[in-house]
Amino acid sequence: MSSFSVGIPVFGEAGNGGTWALLNLVLVAIGVVLAVEAIVSAIVRNKREREKQEDADLSENNKVHKQQQFFWIVMSISLGIGGAALFLITQDLSKEFTLLDYWSIVHMALVVYEAVAFALSFKRARPDDKEGLTMNDER
Repeated sequence: MSSFSVGIPVFGEAGNGGTWALLNLVLVAIGVVLAVEAIVSAIVRNKREREKQEDADLSENNKVHKQQQFFWIVMSISLGIGGAALFLITQDLSKEFTLLDYWSIVHMALVVYEAVAFALSFKRARPDDKEGLTMNDER
C-alpha cells in the first residue's frame, strides 16, 4: 500500500513564527474583493440616488434606510481592511506555508461577517404605506 504525500503540512501552529497559512491568504483575497466591490457599488448607488433625488423628496423611512445602507457598506469595507491588516500582522510570508492554522478561524469569521454586511447593504427599503399589511407582517 503506497501513500501520496505532497510535503505540505496541513496544520501549523499559530504564534510560532515558523509558518503562514495559505487559506488565510485566500480568505484575505476574498475579503479585499468584497471590500472593493462594496466601494464600487456605493459609488454607483450614490450616483443613481443623486439622479433620482432631483425628482423626489426622501421620506423619513428612506432616510433611515440610507443610513442603514451606509453603515453596512462602511462595516463591509472596514472588515475587509481589518482582515488584510490582520493577515499582514500575523502571517510571516518569508517562512514556509501550511494550509491552515489557528488564525484561519478568525479570518473565516471576518469574511463571513463581511459577506453578511455586504449583503445587508443591498437590502431594499420597505414601502412607506401600511396598506395591505396583515397581522403576520413585521415592520
